[in-house]
Amino acid sequence: MAKIALCIIATNNYVDFVPELLKSADKYFLTVHNVDYHVFANKWDDRLPNCKLHPIDHEPWPYITLK
Repeated sequence: MAKIALCIIATNNYVDFVPELLKSADKYFLTVHNVDYHVFANKWDDRLPNCKLHPIDHEPWPYITLK
């Protein structure tokens, strides 16, 4: 069984989409493997207890994904 990391960048209002994304990932994304979730965000959502949070500052597109 492989160890997989799913990295998600979500700042400002996009953090609101992360809980549903993770629910879907748990159900469909490489279900036979051990997946760790890494969320890069500028605010924390308490609905994301099983994630590793990496605090970042919000920057305009496309800088947030380039750094």
